[in-house]
Amino acid sequence: MNSEQPTPAQPLEYTGPFSDDVYRDRTKGWRRRFTISGDRLIIEARQFFGSESETTVLLRDINPMYNIVRVRSPMAGGGVLVFAIVFLVFALLPYVNATTGPLPSLWQTLTHGPTAVCLGVALIYAIVGLVNIRRIEHYQFVARGVRFDIARKGPDRDRFDAFIARLLARVQEARRPAAGTTASKE
Repeated sequence: MNSEQPTPAQPLEYTGPFSDDVYRDRTKGWRRRFTISGDRLIIEARQFFGSESETTVLLRDINPMYNIVRVRSPMAGGGVLVFAIVFLVFALLPYVNATTGPLPSLWQTLTHGPTAVCLGVALIYAIVGLVNIRRIEHYQFVARGVRFDIARKGPDRDRFDAFIARLLARVQEARRPAAGTTASKE
């Protein structure tokens, strides 16, 4: 009895949602899916509990020259700053309002009901800010005067470069004049 399994001649290709023709990103509250299909790029965008849209752009209309823009989320610095301010206000408040009697410890002050809730919300905001502190790279393209971008953020960010290369190759292919369409002079 042979325990070796036969191997296929070529590895199986999965052409589903994780192929080189599909890229998903998440930016500015939107979940977007870019699909290269035939001679067009289909852009589907959805907001959480919000709007949905679908746009189709012909590949031959996309200018292969693009801009690279790096943008930091506006929440990034604000989250850390809000936490620091809230922490300082609640930590120093008992000392500012001290009239008589012993001052509570810092731990007693920070674990007091309403103070703990405010600090918890501020801490969550700070964590979200720290997660968004790095700059997000966007490739901006123009198609017939309309600008659209693709961000290196989201579930497929490790395949970003492969998708951009595939998109540019398909754009160049679509912009090339078809063979036999040049008129001959007789």
